[in-house]
Parts: sequence; structure tokens; C-alpha cells
Amino acid sequence: MSTSEINSITIGPRQSNFELLRILAMFLVIVIHADFLSTGLPSPEDYYADWLPVTTKVLFESISIVCVNVFILISGWFGIRPSFKSFSQFAFQCLFFYVGLYLLFLIKGDAELSIRGIAQCLCLTKEDDWFIKAYIGLYVISPVLNKFIETSGEKVFRNTLIAFYIFHTLYGCSASARFIYHGYSAFSFIGLYLLAAYVRRYGIVFYKWGGVIYLASVVLNTIGYIQQYYTHQSLPVLNYDNPLVILGALGLLLYFKNLNIGYSKVINWLGASSFAVYLFHGNPFIMRKVFIPSMQFFYENYSGLSCLAVMGAALVGIFLLAVLLDQPRKWLWKYLSPKINIKN
Repeated sequence: MSTSEINSITIGPRQSNFELLRILAMFLVIVIHADFLSTGLPSPEDYYADWLPVTTKVLFESISIVCVNVFILISGWFGIRPSFKSFSQFAFQCLFFYVGLYLLFLIKGDAELSIRGIAQCLCLTKEDDWFIKAYIGLYVISPVLNKFIETSGEKVFRNTLIAFYIFHTLYGCSASARFIYHGYSAFSFIGLYLLAAYVRRYGIVFYKWGGVIYLASVVLNTIGYIQQYYTHQSLPVLNYDNPLVILGALGLLLYFKNLNIGYSKVINWLGASSFAVYLFHGNPFIMRKVFIPSMQFFYENYSGLSCLAVMGAALVGIFLLAVLLDQPRKWLWKYLSPKINIKN
């Protein structure tokens, strides 16, 4: 994820088309958290009672499920360049939000000072913050991946990717390999990283069909999920390791790669703090005590277009609030880093 600070470890200056993609992907992250995670998976009874709201929920999940894969593809597109300074920036951003929010909830009396609470700030609990841990795993292995990308020929690179995704699809979609875990893993991130690097380095035949590929994946995943209400056969379609989801994320990346919007200071500014949106709303205290209860309240008390409008406005507000909260962190890091003499 070439995020607000991780951009400093990738090649090249900020490009507004990719920053816009980063913004969209992060917004899709909060959409996916507001959908199935907050309001629950729709049941067959819900579908037969009123198919339209259930289909709408599934459609939004299908639209958003590419979010995490897009972030990793962006990292693979530009390439991670690890350094002590860049990792320190990343760690500082995580701690700024996690420790800050923990202290806030302690002051409010909504949390207790405990070993578990401190462990959550450090992402040391089993059930929280899988993405941060998986990304650090990718970060650690990135020098090896970069060496492979730079030195392997096209044939070796291609065959390695094919073999990887045969293995990843077979054992991931069958849920028979715990270390893949539906794509919630550093192992899956490695494949995405290499896939983006290969596409950028060698190109592919459907290079200009990115938008069509993404839309096709949305439609097929929606149909694939809905069919279970008729056939009673559940397909693992709305998972990060689903090949259709991976292709959809790649299609979206290619669409934005070809999007010529020039330079935008506003887009670049928002993109620079996009990771803060995850750190803010995805924080265990915010997620469980504020975000999920709020989304459930909106879902239960509004319906139809009014529900979409209220929840959409709330998600936009969360996004902008997180970006604003990230500004003191940026100023503080700019002030502290020279004093502690952190070098590359």
C-alpha cells in the first residue's frame, strides 16, 4: 500500500490518477466495512422477503471487494523501496492514531488501561489489524521480490505468476490453506505485488480494457453470490483471493493508469492521508464502539434511497475527518524526525 507515508518508499513522484485511485480504494474500504461487516450478511429469508435491498447490499459488496487488492497492486506497480526512515514514518502514523484513540477512550471512561489495550495499540492481538501485519510482512520480503522482478526474464516471471495463482486459487478458494485465509495474508499480497510489477514491466493484451474488466467482475461476483439463494450452493466469490476479485482490482488499476487528469493538488493532498482513514475508522475502539453501531442504526432506521444517502454522507464525513486528523500527525513528524535524526 503506497499510503500517505509509504509513498516515500516507492519509485517516482505522486501521480494524481493513482492518488485518485488510492482515494477511491480507501473509500471502498469503509463501504465494505459499512456493508456486510456492520449490517450483517443477508439471509435467504431476507432475499425472499424483499430481493431488492439484498441485491443492493450484495452489489455494493461486489463493487467494494477490490479495495485491499487495489492498494497492494499500487505498491507493486511503483515498487516498495524499504528503508528505516520510511518504516519509521509508517510506524509513527499507526501509533499516532492507535495510541491517540486509546488515550481518548481511556479519558472518556470507555476503555480500561490493560495489557490487551496496549497490545491493540501495537497490533499484537490476534483478531485485529490483519492488514497492517500482512503489509509489514510484504514490506520485509520486498527486497527479495524486487530482486526477482529486476533480474528474472519475462518467461520465468510469467511462469512463476501462473504457478503462484494456480496454487493460490486451488488452496485459497477451497479454504484448505490457513496461511492464505481468503486473501487476508502476506502470502496473497506477494502475488498481487508481483502481478502489478509484471503488468507494468511487460504489459498485457487487455491493457486498455481495465474498466470493462472491473465492471464484468462486479456483475459476475454479484450473480455468483445471489445464485446461492436459488441453488443453495455457496461460492467463495466475495473474498480477496477470488480470481475474479483480483482481476477486477487489476482492471480498476489499469483504468486509472490510463486516466489522464493531469496534476491536482487537492487529489494529491487527500491521497497523502488516505491511509489515515483506515487507521481511524478501522481502529478497534472506533470500529466496535462507534462505526459498527452507527451503521447498524442507519440501516435499521432508514430505508431505500434515504438509507443510502445517510450512510453515504456519514462515510464521506468519516473520510474527511480522518484526513483532517492526519494533519497534526504530519506536522508532528516533520518536527520530530530531524530532532531524533532518523536517516534513510
